[in-house]
Amino acid sequence: MASSASKKQKRHEDDVDGELVQDIVRIIRTRNHTVPNYDISNEQIHELVDIIRTNQTRRIRPEVFSAELLHVNRRFNHNEFIYNINVGRNNASSLPDFLQSMNTVFKYLINVMNFNASSPTDKARFYISNAPTASFSTAILNPKIYKYYGKNPSESGNGRTSASKHGRETRNGVFQVVSSKKCFALSLLVGKSFLQKDKQYDVLNVRRNTELATLYTDAQIDDVYACADVPQCSVRIDQCHLFYENYLRADNIDLVIFSKARHDSIVYDSRLDASGNIHHITENVIFLWLNDAHFNLILSSRKFMKNSGSRFCMKCMKYFRIFENATTHVCHTVNMCKKCYAHKAKCAAEEGFKIECSECHVLFYNRECFTKHLTHAIFKNNYSKNVPACRFFFFCKTCYRIVPRMTRTSTKKSIKHKCGQFYCLHCNAIKDQGHACYMKPYKIPAREVLPALYFYDLETRLNDEKFMVPFYAVVQKVCSKCDEKEFVRSQDNFLPHPTIKHCDNSVEPVACCMHRQYVFENNNEDITELLISFMFAQTSNSVWIAHNGGHFDNIFLLRELLVKKGVVPHTVMNGNKIMSMEIRHGDISIKVIDSYLFLAMPLSKIPEAMDIPDLAKGYHPHFFTDLNYVGPMVGLEYFDLSREENMEAFNKWYEIQKTKTYIFRDAVYYYCRLDVDILRQGCVRFARLIVNITKIFPFYDRTCHTIAGLALKIYRANFLKEDVIGQIPPTGYGGNVNQSIIALHWLEEIRENLETQGYSECFESGDINKVNGQRFYVMREKTRRITDLFKDYHFTVVEKWECEYIRECSLSRNTILELGHVKYFTYINLNPCDALFGGRTSPAILFHDVKDSEQKLRYYDFTSLYPYVQKKYRYPTKHPEITRGVDKCVKLNVSQIFGLIKCKMLAPPTMLFPVLPIRLEKLTFALCTTCARNQCNECTHDNEQRALYGTWTSVEVHVALEHGYKILAIYEVYHYPHSAKIFDLYVDTFMKLKQESSGMPRQCIKDDGSIDNVKLQAYIQEYADHEQIYLDASKIGHNPGQRTVMKALLNSLWGKLAQNEDTTVVSFLDDFDDLLQLVNDKTIEVTSLDFISDNIARTTHRKISGTLTTLGNRNVVIASFVTAYARLELFSVLDKLRENVLYYDTDSVIYREDRARGKYLETGKYLGQLTDELSEKNCTEKWITEFCAAGPKSYSYRTNRYIKTLEDGTREERVDEVMHVKGFRLQGDAKKKLLSMLFQVVFSRP
Repeated sequence: MASSASKKQKRHEDDVDGELVQDIVRIIRTRNHTVPNYDISNEQIHELVDIIRTNQTRRIRPEVFSAELLHVNRRFNHNEFIYNINVGRNNASSLPDFLQSMNTVFKYLINVMNFNASSPTDKARFYISNAPTASFSTAILNPKIYKYYGKNPSESGNGRTSASKHGRETRNGVFQVVSSKKCFALSLLVGKSFLQKDKQYDVLNVRRNTELATLYTDAQIDDVYACADVPQCSVRIDQCHLFYENYLRADNIDLVIFSKARHDSIVYDSRLDASGNIHHITENVIFLWLNDAHFNLILSSRKFMKNSGSRFCMKCMKYFRIFENATTHVCHTVNMCKKCYAHKAKCAAEEGFKIECSECHVLFYNRECFTKHLTHAIFKNNYSKNVPACRFFFFCKTCYRIVPRMTRTSTKKSIKHKCGQFYCLHCNAIKDQGHACYMKPYKIPAREVLPALYFYDLETRLNDEKFMVPFYAVVQKVCSKCDEKEFVRSQDNFLPHPTIKHCDNSVEPVACCMHRQYVFENNNEDITELLISFMFAQTSNSVWIAHNGGHFDNIFLLRELLVKKGVVPHTVMNGNKIMSMEIRHGDISIKVIDSYLFLAMPLSKIPEAMDIPDLAKGYHPHFFTDLNYVGPMVGLEYFDLSREENMEAFNKWYEIQKTKTYIFRDAVYYYCRLDVDILRQGCVRFARLIVNITKIFPFYDRTCHTIAGLALKIYRANFLKEDVIGQIPPTGYGGNVNQSIIALHWLEEIRENLETQGYSECFESGDINKVNGQRFYVMREKTRRITDLFKDYHFTVVEKWECEYIRECSLSRNTILELGHVKYFTYINLNPCDALFGGRTSPAILFHDVKDSEQKLRYYDFTSLYPYVQKKYRYPTKHPEITRGVDKCVKLNVSQIFGLIKCKMLAPPTMLFPVLPIRLEKLTFALCTTCARNQCNECTHDNEQRALYGTWTSVEVHVALEHGYKILAIYEVYHYPHSAKIFDLYVDTFMKLKQESSGMPRQCIKDDGSIDNVKLQAYIQEYADHEQIYLDASKIGHNPGQRTVMKALLNSLWGKLAQNEDTTVVSFLDDFDDLLQLVNDKTIEVTSLDFISDNIARTTHRKISGTLTTLGNRNVVIASFVTAYARLELFSVLDKLRENVLYYDTDSVIYREDRARGKYLETGKYLGQLTDELSEKNCTEKWITEFCAAGPKSYSYRTNRYIKTLEDGTREERVDEVMHVKGFRLQGDAKKKLLSMLFQVVFSRP
């Protein structure tokens, strides 16, 4: 037979291209080699030959699409197929052709999906990356398509093993199905009993511990499996639908399953439709909990959900609104008709039908919808009586929207609807539409359980894969009872505890915390997993602190948690810097923070700054990482010498070490432990100084992540009064809806005016607009009613949804912002954020050297500039009076305005240092907008082209007018009739403590070292006369720690007030449904999406315009005034010195002194006065002789030769060479070489 077949095949090959046929046979057999006994028949070969012959001369149609499989991955327990699709190549010349090609693409992918699916019940989703913003765009021609199969189908439950209480973790609200391998069937039987209130329920309701075997027979249990046609073994998640369809649905019972392995998220819900939405509401639901391969019954969803359960409805799977509870909450599905609440989908409009209900005044376009809204009683009125939608809602013709007739207040009372009122998220109460919110004083809790503090430091190395991994760590633990107790050591080396792993027994335990120090090492291997396990093993809430951990140490913890542990912490990030992480593990909470955000200095500077005696950072060979090394001292190449500022001390230390045997394990222990000692003592001193003065306990207070947040909390707790600082809406006082830039852009084309809101393609009906508190379907109905009103009066109405217009015109975010700042500036309401500008920094001359021996370059800076302006000046309080429109604003007296002014200004043609800033990508001080934008060398523009458009504080505008600026037009004004010195007491309190801790003035000390009381009292009186601060003579002394803390609090207060609501948020997600919900949330713009592991996604996203909510502790107007006052202080100096200025930076200036022409500055020692930055103790006078600048924050200088008197009395001649380059940290030999080269190139003369 084989020989005969071979001959036939040979003859066939003679008739056609035999080589081609052989290739066909080889390919087919190769691709099907896995099929048993597979062979190709002669008839099939003949068919292939005929196809080849028929099509040899046929022209091939251009391909409709091409599909290339790039990767097959495993993500979120799904199979992920990544394709590169090229659609309509050389063929899609029109939109219909393109759509036909896309249809073919998805048919192909669905076929591939069906081929790969393991069962018909597998779930699949498609995700197209880089979705186009226009309806027909080339961006869609190369999408990545993600396809997910199944939702952990292997997860199952089939009984339990022995444990403390019947086997597994217990949970409130859960009925324990004990000791049964048929736990799924038993859970269903018990669930039906509780729903149907049968005789088994009567027994279980009284005695929950009754053996289920006495209530349910084996036949009943077997019948459950038989009905579902499922074997009596472990039940997988992908089999649950069989139990619902064949066993529960006949009794109108639904099934919902939570999984502990999926962080108690829902893994099966019979109520979901194909779109993943609840399609019907029912109370007959059996809730199961899959806990470690065992099913239990959930009886109380509220208790099961813990804290969130009281605010969550298990029937519609939605959180209650603020004034809803279990009694008044109304369940509804996403697609439910929001007029009658009787149909699963929105009732379609009937042609020619339109009626307004005489009772509720709602417009209806469907007969059945109108009838049902009168009869379908699903709302609960007065807690008991069911009423239809007509008696629960009505259309308020004053508010012009659908509202509830009764509203439940925070006092649990129901009140009738009042026009113009809404729920204020900030006040947590129902308020009038135009009511004023205020920043609230913080009430310090009387008693609070404080967490334990863990200070840690990691030493790292490069592993074989060239990844940085921690190989050594030291952790120290303290609490509020023992944090000031000294760590008593029995020896200097690590002493392992005989029974407690990682415990360092060289440190004596204390009664409250027991063991206080732990060491982690794993023979040069990664120790992050050991550290995380130790964190999870703690039994109480804790705060973990590392210095500069946001840039380094905490990154390793985050990677371990996400990639290996599968734990997703709540992170607060600034770019890639981790500001804080919060990890929930069982009932405990772990907070990870960065101490550098409180003590912004290198770790080596903390002992001096915080006055920690006998403690200094050591030296360590960071490039040597062999824990087992014992031998001679390692070479200098293993040290990072660029870090060592005092090379003389390092060389002495190194010479001593060379005489000893170097034991690296002991050395790294000593170095790492010393770093943690410094960190712990510095942070504890910092915290204790603050809590003793303010009652706010840093680090123990888990709500403060930065020194700015801490300063504002201290201010709110100790200095803020009620109804002083107003809360400003995110986009200003423009009402609930600001005029849209896109709408203006469209209106310019069609010259029609109609406000539209709540497009259904952009927002789900049940979503709430966080700005005005209304649901989007209510806003859509309001728009529809307005449209109908215009049509009834025979107007031609032209509508355009904003999102559609953005797609049609391909408007980018930057384009929209540019339109708002230039083309439509006149029509957009004032945004207070536009008045906030930073410090003024720039070189005035790029280089200068002193040729005249008597000429001096001075470097002066302000003493505490920001605290000074906060104390000296008045700030807007309460809320402003708003004037809009050129016609109204022209009548205002500008000199009497105190607040913000949005206007068009004309600067004088010549002015060395302009007054008003504008923002052209970067902060710019310009006299001509066009010149600044185009960087022109010579200005030839007219007044309109030169005009400056912006929003500025009134104090800046007043100064600008004094210096020749002119106002061309005013568009809007925020005038604050109330103002006050709201920060003076705060500044005085901490200035007093700072000054007292600065030490005794030298003029008050006699030659013999004693204090001259007469001069001391004169100094105290002089300080009081100037600062209105009365120092306590008994408290004046040298206290560097207190001085450092007070200085930090003084400089950090105002920054938190300027916090931006429109910030990018970084989120880590481990649940695919959460990821889909985020990506599809129409109120959020997802700016990036990356998978950092198979089951963890990292997203960056931000709230879109119109959905921002006001932060509780923000007032950008006050922050704008702080920065404006500071810029004006610097401007007064620049305006005096003019052409003598070389460089200026926010609070400092470098200038050429010329006393003969009056170009000099006076110095002083008080707040806000100028001081000499070069002045140094025990040194003769210093000044700059050579200066060079490359741009803002990048400059260098060389001083004159001066004499410094050392501690031993010797005198030494010196010259300082200083370089500052933004983004670079220059130290050691690199700094010396670069400085030498710079001065040689720049200042060398032929």
